Amino acid sequence: MMALEGILVLKTFLFYEEDIVMEKIFENHRSMNEIRKHSKNKHTPDKIDKNYGELIFPHISDKAMRPYFTGSMILSMDGRMGFQDDPSSRTLAKANKEDPTRGMADLWMVNVLRTFADAIILGGATLHAEPEFTGHVYDPELQQYRLEMPGQFNPIPWNILITRNPENLPWQHPVLDTSEIPVLMVIPSDKMENISLCAGKNFCYQQVKIEKKSDIMKAEFLREDEEKHLVAVLPEKDFPDWTLMMELLNRLDIKQVTVESPHWIYELMQNKALDEIFATHTGVYTGGSVIPGKKQAFPSEEAPVSELVSIHMTGNNVLMTRQKLRYGNGKK
Repeated sequence: MMALEGILVLKTFLFYEEDIVMEKIFENHRSMNEIRKHSKNKHTPDKIDKNYGELIFPHISDKAMRPYFTGSMILSMDGRMGFQDDPSSRTLAKANKEDPTRGMADLWMVNVLRTFADAIILGGATLHAEPEFTGHVYDPELQQYRLEMPGQFNPIPWNILITRNPENLPWQHPVLDTSEIPVLMVIPSDKMENISLCAGKNFCYQQVKIEKKSDIMKAEFLREDEEKHLVAVLPEKDFPDWTLMMELLNRLDIKQVTVESPHWIYELMQNKALDEIFATHTGVYTGGSVIPGKKQAFPSEEAPVSELVSIHMTGNNVLMTRQKLRYGNGKK
């Protein structure tokens, strides 16, 4: 562990330029102009601008009452998100021996997206597959950018964990066992009794039961002198109710979310709420059944359509894409 200006950072990686070499080979100028037109913050942090290029995001109108959602994932060339014997995304990234950065460029892009995020959506499977995972910015230079903009970013993004089975969580995992990492856990009402008042030694929390929109409006959330963690209990039926979820995120002033769980990436796509996806396609073939969206199929007439915004390349077989998603047969 390493302290960075008073902020506890579980992992710190020094991403040198040779670790994050990438070349932009395509840019959709029309799409980028549209993003610029609707962006409030047009500044790209220097390190990102130098190594990736311009990276800004559209502003969602306050009337939308929801955050801007970006998905983040890595896939093999045959569309798998991990090996059958080791589903970790880091193992997949490192397995590509032709990648001159040995997966570091992909890891850095995960950090780049976290730099702009108010929250990161995780899944229980992520905690089991990646025991050292934590949802914060590993790059000290990008973390410093967040610290220099206290009016825009909190030092560490919310780690949002949506789970139907909190009793099965690895409670000694760093995300759940580090008091400095703010966690928003979302569970169904029938599992309220499955977690104790203080589930882990560092996971003391405020619990809020939400059955309707007015419950969110009336709740008093996390005053400065109280716990940093929040457990939101949503109705068991249709869990998680995304209408209530959007209201909750809005109430917590969460304006941009990066989604790192493939399950919740597809869930948000099914709800026509995922705005963009940053997907790394690394040049290995894994086979097996570790496939994103395996049980979340779209009807042919409702499949989301992607519009490529940009493509970067690392080495000779790693493609890093930025895609804008369209719903309703590709209509804007």
